Amino acid sequence: MKRILVSTSSFGVESKAPIDLLHDAGYEVILNPHGRKLTKAETIDLLKDVDGVIAGTETYSADVIEQVKNIKIISRCGAGIDGIDVEALKAHKIALANTPEVHMTAVAELTLTGLLAVLKKLIPNHTHTSAGKWEKIMGSNLSGKRVGLIGFGRVGKSFYKLLKGFDCEVLVYDPWIQVTDTILQTPNVSSLLEWSDVISLHVPLTEETRNIISEKSLQLVKRNVIVLNTSRGGLIDELALFNFLNSNPTAGAFLDVFEEEPYRGRLGDLSNVIITPHIGTFTRETRVQMELQSVHNVLNFFNHG
Repeated sequence: MKRILVSTSSFGVESKAPIDLLHDAGYEVILNPHGRKLTKAETIDLLKDVDGVIAGTETYSADVIEQVKNIKIISRCGAGIDGIDVEALKAHKIALANTPEVHMTAVAELTLTGLLAVLKKLIPNHTHTSAGKWEKIMGSNLSGKRVGLIGFGRVGKSFYKLLKGFDCEVLVYDPWIQVTDTILQTPNVSSLLEWSDVISLHVPLTEETRNIISEKSLQLVKRNVIVLNTSRGGLIDELALFNFLNSNPTAGAFLDVFEEEPYRGRLGDLSNVIITPHIGTFTRETRVQMELQSVHNVLNFFNHG
């Protein structure tokens, strides 16, 4: 009997169908006993006696993989694989799969939601009204704004389509993929930072993209810019962003991902920031489809190689 660890803590909450698929195929399923993202030590401990893992966002660095090399496949329930050492997997002949298509709509919709919430000052207006204060805080329109997209992959394209419903300009910076000629582009990130009223990040975390929003880059942006990150923690120097937003109260940010999660930093203390606990793919429809696809990836691997 194959033994499969499911490390993502919310797996099977909305639908038991993904777990039932594994049971029906004769697999033993071991669920995450901690109810949160696994540490390295916990990952190593839980993976010692399993054949494969349906993985969350825990780290699979070379030192982890060296100690869990008996597994045959890591099936990521999600798109991102930046926390996984692909070369180490190859060295130990461990297969890797992910679910790159399912999350696009949910993350793009959350990005738009966060942007509108920041523009319309929804959180401070709600807080005042709930406290019995009939004090209106002035917001802004998305219409007429310049939106700069750093990265134009699947989610970036989906967000771009949503923005087409608003009367705003969009500029794209993405040197890593081919962008359609009909879309306004820039060959360097500096010009996008200077041009944009809104900056939205849609790139994976790599050595090239780490801290792409930094103290230096924030010197180029408008003092009332809005920064959005629903992509990956580590793309933003969070202390630099805190200092910028604290000094520029007309600026704003919506962040769903952080360098360290759970996030314990000071950005949530600012009234011009909205933070959420990495909920980009956390919709009923998306979770069920991601979980089903991650299970099928495991079944297909063991059935067909």
